[in-house]
Amino acid sequence: MSFDTPAILGDLSPAALRASGSMKWSMYPEHINGHETIPCFVAEMDFAPAGNIRRALKHWAEHAPLGYRPPGLVQNFQQVIAEHYRDLGLTVDHDAIRPISDVMTAYDAVARIFTAPGTPITLLTPAYMNFIQHIFEDQRPVRNVSMLAPDALHQQWRIDWERLEQALADGGLLVLVNPHNPIGKVYNRTELEQIAELARQYNVRVFADEIHEPLVFDGHSHVPFASVSATAAECAITAWSCTKGFSVPGAKAACLIFTRDGDQRRWQEFGQHFEMGTASSGYVATISALKDGSEWFRVAMDQLEQNRKQLTQLVDTYLPGAVYTPPEATYLAWIDLRSTPNYEAVVADVPQRYSLAEATAQRCGVIATDGAATGDVGEGHLRINFATGPEILDMIIDRLGSVFSRQNSGP
Repeated sequence: MSFDTPAILGDLSPAALRASGSMKWSMYPEHINGHETIPCFVAEMDFAPAGNIRRALKHWAEHAPLGYRPPGLVQNFQQVIAEHYRDLGLTVDHDAIRPISDVMTAYDAVARIFTAPGTPITLLTPAYMNFIQHIFEDQRPVRNVSMLAPDALHQQWRIDWERLEQALADGGLLVLVNPHNPIGKVYNRTELEQIAELARQYNVRVFADEIHEPLVFDGHSHVPFASVSATAAECAITAWSCTKGFSVPGAKAACLIFTRDGDQRRWQEFGQHFEMGTASSGYVATISALKDGSEWFRVAMDQLEQNRKQLTQLVDTYLPGAVYTPPEATYLAWIDLRSTPNYEAVVADVPQRYSLAEATAQRCGVIATDGAATGDVGEGHLRINFATGPEILDMIIDRLGSVFSRQNSGP
């Protein structure tokens, strides 16, 4: 198998990535239990960011005052995002786009400012781990609604509409992650319209986390939740950032997009201080990504598509018994290991010492995200980041196969 990758994405060999000093490749020791570590847990690309972003940041660092964010830079940031969302089908005034450091800070702020204390939070699970783990000061109840997995009759993940309506009956906030981390689902317009109608019926606000929006594969398209109807625009508060799509998660600049009359005024009164937590470097990176990053992004998506296809072949070859549905978006693979030959033997370690991910790392050095961290429905699953080099992807699934699907898989 050829492991050649485009030069624009950088050196994707294990040695080069380990030498890069990134959090992903330096957070854990180089060896675990005698196995060389291969990290695939955190949702950041191994791809080098676009050269235009590096040049823009260098120019800013050398020539701009390094003080608080200049108003002109903020306005340019708002404008390029407004143009980006206009192309997606949502037209908003640039001033309705408010900077914030990251999506999780946005989530906490939106819940506290736009919903009543103590009202419930509803998550569609499996959910991004930090949504599961987040604790609000007012001890809000969190209601998990399990998604319905693909089966013999359904090729795609589906919403359990009856359970979702039950969860929303007391109002509060629905967290809608679209595209959906970790399962890679892209919600279609009909589903979004149904969600908006339930939100209207039960006076629910919808936190629409669209951070993975750029990462949609051919055959699917992202529809901004707030764009599907006036009802959706009324209940939505959208969060977005370029950081996942353009490999700059350390840039620290995201945004909230307000589409309901009065929300922007309330934000100015109670939330404007959050805007000072952003970094000018994040504005610079976002502007450069959206204005000049199209060629890099095309190459990156081509590589992700190749990796996605390669992953299907690798699971079939190395992981018999595993259940894997290729994602419609994101660079995250959601792998169900419960029917693999050695699963029960591996899980026998879990209650005593480790999570499934930790037991896996001890046995082969692959550091993945444990599915149980995404909600009870995620038990027996691992989330794998495939935004890496094909050589590393081959190593990851081969090693997982040595643990879950081959004989002599002990630690």
